[in-house]
Amino acid sequence: MTATTLVKNPRQLIGTINGAPYNNAAGAGYQRASVDLRSAQGGLLTLKIANQTGTFTAQAVANVMIAHSNSASTPTLGAAGNDWKTIASFGGGVTASTTTEWSIDVPPGVMWLQVEMGGNTGAASYLEAHLSEITNASTT
Repeated sequence: MTATTLVKNPRQLIGTINGAPYNNAAGAGYQRASVDLRSAQGGLLTLKIANQTGTFTAQAVANVMIAHSNSASTPTLGAAGNDWKTIASFGGGVTASTTTEWSIDVPPGVMWLQVEMGGNTGAASYLEAHLSEITNASTT
């Protein structure tokens, strides 16, 4: 009888794992991070937006994008366009002192993953994006 064990790797994209989230000040724009998944088998992406106190005029958003590039060079970080294609978008709302969380299964076919978070105005939001990446599978 054989057993398959998945080898996993925690990846911090925005914020710190088991630490402080990124504090996105009002009007600070977007934070972007990408990860090369060409030799990985996908994983689980978690996203969190925690609104601070104040009066929001625009919500913070989380955009999840992929690039269909097999190049070893990271596609230029940026908004959706020629390189990056949006696969999911979420919003944290404009209510102060609220937290919204999501998770997304990242399939093995994804080559490059980018997370873009921010866009809040009027008040600050805490942002987090983490990936539990499946790097390998071993059978014994």
